[in-house]
Amino acid sequence: MQTYLDQSESYLSAGNYTEALAVLDTAEQLLGAHPEIKSQRQKVAKAQLLNTASIFEKSGDYASAIKAIQSSDTELQNDAEVLQKLNSLKTNYRNKIVADADAALSKSGYSEAIRIANNGLSILPDDATLLSKIEGYKAYAPVSL
Repeated sequence: MQTYLDQSESYLSAGNYTEALAVLDTAEQLLGAHPEIKSQRQKVAKAQLLNTASIFEKSGDYASAIKAIQSSDTELQNDAEVLQKLNSLKTNYRNKIVADADAALSKSGYSEAIRIANNGLSILPDDATLLSKIEGYKAYAPVSL
């Protein structure tokens, strides 16, 4: 079994998640279910999830990065490193939405700023910062929105 785990770890270190999982599939077929194999599967899944989130983050697509984490299994979502990544993504996304809304305010007006902030709420529902921004935009809008 250790050979399979080592092989999987080697593929994982190289970023080849498909091969890492294929080795674990083979190990399970030959050896049956073992806690070590399950643990290695979780490790591969976590690395793959964090990699996917990082790719989205690097492209500036925070919403997709957040959705990727939120659609993963509960065990992964509760992992400390994944939670830390999710919180970081949420903060970066919130900051981007606020900056975009503020920029839109100066170019296109209050309704565009409100639209952008409301779109942010689709990913960050009930976000206090975004809700406060929307209320601020509405309060200072020249007409009732």
